Amino acid sequence: MLVFLLHLFFYVCYPNQLFMQEHISEDSTKDTTKRQFYIAVGATLVFLLCTLYQVIVWKQFTSEYEKTFGIIVKNKMDKEKKYYPVIRFKTLDNQRISFTAPEPAKTKYNEGDTVYVYYDLLNADDAKLAGGEYRGIAIFSVLVLLMATWAIYLYKKTQ
Repeated sequence: MLVFLLHLFFYVCYPNQLFMQEHISEDSTKDTTKRQFYIAVGATLVFLLCTLYQVIVWKQFTSEYEKTFGIIVKNKMDKEKKYYPVIRFKTLDNQRISFTAPEPAKTKYNEGDTVYVYYDLLNADDAKLAGGEYRGIAIFSVLVLLMATWAIYLYKKTQ
């Protein structure tokens, strides 16, 4: 599937090179550059919308969850040798909650390590280990920047 998409992209961006035409007119080169420009603008808009979606999801998440400190009580290891930290934290109303992270930790924590925890204000048992909250926003922001730079380059090339 990836190979097909790459061929399709190459065909749309460079149709003359695909068929090895020896005599390429200046008009067809400008048409190809314009086509590349429109693809770059479209990709920029798609990544911009994805970034906005990530920001909206993040804002909704932070409005429903409270951030606090938790302490690693122990690490559970599964059959694949992945570590799931067991974390204890206190809620705003001083409830003590312990939970096992639903996803394996990227690093093994030591007992007593302090970590950030998000928990649902209405259901404190629904807790998540913090980390990587901004990853989606950062990735899509970089892609928007790259696509916009490509679009500006192509726009100047057509002038």
